[in-house]
Amino acid sequence: MKRKILAVTAIVILNIALLSACNSGQPDNLVNSSADAAGRVIGAVSGTAGETYAAAYGDARVYQSYDAMLGDLRSGVIDCAIADSEVVSTVLKGQRGVRTLSEPLLSHSFAFAVAKEDRDLKLAINAALAKLRESETLQQVVSRYITGSGYSYVSPEDVDRSAGTITLAIDESFSPYSYFGADGAPYGLDVEVARAVCDLLGVDVTFVPTASDKLITNVRFGKVDFASGGLYATEADAELVDFTEPYTVCTQSIIVRK
Repeated sequence: MKRKILAVTAIVILNIALLSACNSGQPDNLVNSSADAAGRVIGAVSGTAGETYAAAYGDARVYQSYDAMLGDLRSGVIDCAIADSEVVSTVLKGQRGVRTLSEPLLSHSFAFAVAKEDRDLKLAINAALAKLRESETLQQVVSRYITGSGYSYVSPEDVDRSAGTITLAIDESFSPYSYFGADGAPYGLDVEVARAVCDLLGVDVTFVPTASDKLITNVRFGKVDFASGGLYATEADAELVDFTEPYTVCTQSIIVRK
């Protein structure tokens, strides 16, 4: 009996030693704050806002799935990963060896940009957004694009658009907020929210594909009526154009090795 106990004890000790050896071979975590992420190799999933921000903050690695991304994070191929805060708990469910930092990489309240002299349009958009929140249409559209639940907005057949047409500049490659499909049609969260807003305003909307660095300029100089695509009221931009009430908040959480 004593020999059997000693044998089992030896096996347990050996397993612990092997596990310790394996763990010691894992790369150390190098990212402990948002500041540490700058210039690092950052993972993000294709088709998410994280894909754009990873490229802006460091050396982006784009993945087709969260599982593949987290596998590379654990093995040290990437230094950290980012994902929308709304999906992080789902992404990390059942995953070992990784955690999120309490401080996000960024958190921006996205809004429409409107020319300063077009105060009436700003007030009208704000009123429409308030109605969409009250009906929970806005929340459902946002949820569909960020978490995969919710629903797409479809314009009612009886919408009166006799008030005319307005133009919206959208970032042409900022999925899932605004992008153009292979069919040349605009898609995304911003697009659906804009359609819902314009339906309430009684106008049709024309979407104008625009480079991200031209969105504010085109509104300011009257090339379009308003703009969206990752826009938020920075101090510099607020001196050039006005911003509506936010229609969503984009928060990118940082995922690191434990």
